Amino acid sequence: MTEANVARIEAELGVTLPVHYREFVLAYPQRLRDAKMDFGSEQRPASDSFLFDAPRAVIDANRAVRKPGLLVTDGETGPWPEGYLIVGKDGGGNCWCIKLAGRSKAVWFFDHEEGVFSKQSKSLADHERYALESVAEFNRSEPLTPNRAPQPAPISKRAKPSRSAAGGIGMAERKRLKAVLAAPDDDAPRLEYADWFAANDQPERAELIRVQIELARLEEAAEPDADPTPEEDRLYERAEELLAEHAWYPGMPEVSGVQWGGGPHHGFERGFMTRVHVADADTFCSRMGEVFAAAPVTEVRFDDADDEGVAAVAGSPHLARVHD
Repeated sequence: MTEANVARIEAELGVTLPVHYREFVLAYPQRLRDAKMDFGSEQRPASDSFLFDAPRAVIDANRAVRKPGLLVTDGETGPWPEGYLIVGKDGGGNCWCIKLAGRSKAVWFFDHEEGVFSKQSKSLADHERYALESVAEFNRSEPLTPNRAPQPAPISKRAKPSRSAAGGIGMAERKRLKAVLAAPDDDAPRLEYADWFAANDQPERAELIRVQIELARLEEAAEPDADPTPEEDRLYERAEELLAEHAWYPGMPEVSGVQWGGGPHHGFERGFMTRVHVADADTFCSRMGEVFAAAPVTEVRFDDADDEGVAAVAGSPHLARVHD
């Protein structure tokens, strides 16, 4: 974009764009502009979805959500929060946003079905990396339709999975994993597990646990809209490096109807996999026992759930383990 494009966005939407966003779009990364998702019959530029490069795309997306009667959640309508600017869309009705005011430089994901915002990336540069990884993974998978929402890329397949990721672990390690699974909100058993990894020739696995626990502590202590500190950025980037070098993500056991990971750090938080997508309510009720036996998962997303499915999930004993 040019300065004139930026001024046009501000004028037509009646907003003042944050400095960090202006700087990013004025020097829009060429590699993101060149990245394309392959749908077989067509190729769609990443700049049409993850982070808009065209001013008209930004203007149209933000005008559309500000129309009266916007469907925010299933069955409920309400006004679009004026403090958020849409900077990209995933092709499935969801979008990525930034805050127009405050110090935060984060990119937020808006789930149109749940009507909620959740932090996706710490910065636009970090979201760029996420976009490139997701496009690469999308192109490695089987082509579907242009409405298929991109998924985060897996970790490098060149690395060997740790024994704990693959599930083939000994009694001593199994004892430590069980302690983590029994107390998913407690850092103590995770740090004990880290000590075990360090003592058993897996220093990088130990480091990931310690790095992410320290990062979580800093983020919990920070003000809600505060920019990440240099130490938070360092820890976040180190976790990214460790996950890029090792196959802990694709090494998770296969569970029918369940997709591991998603979001920042491929679903790893405080050193362990914490997020899954499940196909439907039946999968949640019948297969989550296998998931909870493998990882301290606390966040579940559904690909499909009707009223009957919601009722089944509400009555499942597995729900008590889920925070989000």
